[in-house]
Amino acid sequence: MIIVGIVGNEELVSFKRRFLLLLNYKDNEIKYQIAKKSFLYDIIITDSYTINESYQYKKIIFELPDNILYSPISWYKFWYKILYFIKILILKNKLESKLLKFDYIITGSKLQKKAYLKIHSKVDYIVDPIVDSLVIVKKISKINCNKVNLGLECGGLNIHSILNNLGFVDAIKQMDNIVLHIIIDDEVLPNRYQYTKVHKELKKVFSDKVVLYGWSKENYITLMNLIDIAVIPVDENSNFANTKPENRPLIMMSNMKPVVCSPILSYRENLSKFSTCFFAKTKDEWINKINTIIEFPKSKTTKELINNALLIKKEHNKNNFINFHNQCIKDLI
Repeated sequence: MIIVGIVGNEELVSFKRRFLLLLNYKDNEIKYQIAKKSFLYDIIITDSYTINESYQYKKIIFELPDNILYSPISWYKFWYKILYFIKILILKNKLESKLLKFDYIITGSKLQKKAYLKIHSKVDYIVDPIVDSLVIVKKISKINCNKVNLGLECGGLNIHSILNNLGFVDAIKQMDNIVLHIIIDDEVLPNRYQYTKVHKELKKVFSDKVVLYGWSKENYITLMNLIDIAVIPVDENSNFANTKPENRPLIMMSNMKPVVCSPILSYRENLSKFSTCFFAKTKDEWINKINTIIEFPKSKTTKELINNALLIKKEHNKNNFINFHNQCIKDLI
């Protein structure tokens, strides 16, 4: 039997979406477990490129859905950018040398794979699986045109990406009949100073049009059952944002929510086939696409939303995700 140890931050949602599936997997050939420093593992999988060397292993896989090669410096204030550039100059070579020590890299999107392949020969990607626990909505409600609930689930840094998308910001400010619900998907981060500041900034920008939630399963269920349309704006001028995987639009569509998102490359390449996913860049495009969804006949929309949800579940399910990892491990042994 191949014994695989997992090292990661168990509090993060990304750990729960990806690594927990492996930890709950039962098989006669491969066993996944939380890594202990006293045990020699055939393979360790980790989401940290600074893993403590006291762990014992024969091979090691680095797995991270986001791309640490790109940094969202465009979202920081000017004085911090200077400090950040100095930090990057010092750490860039060190980071690349650390990545070369891994035997395999697994990331979250095709574009991230391309970025990692510049410095490593063994790289592959797999999008977050859409598992049953993320599919909350069982029926489709008719949209109330007098009060349209828009929903967004994102991490702390992505909030800056939203605020840099001026087309989206201006559209939300102009539309009178909408409420924007935002849930932060990092349980730890909202308690830190910088993320508390981000919440204040969101209130300052969107005023009473925005409702903010901390991440919890209860809030997640509330959000999914409350919103009519999912919106996923990102800063198209940021390399970091442009390499984001398409897991969030897929999660929303698996819950039978129509989606309006920014036309970044990873979204256009992988989401264009879905008839209930729309792309918007300018203020007018955001307004028009949201209004288009509001005005859809319910019978037509319901059929398309159900068909898309079934397709997503077929292509991005937990069995495919686990089989992908099992094959990567067997290839390394």
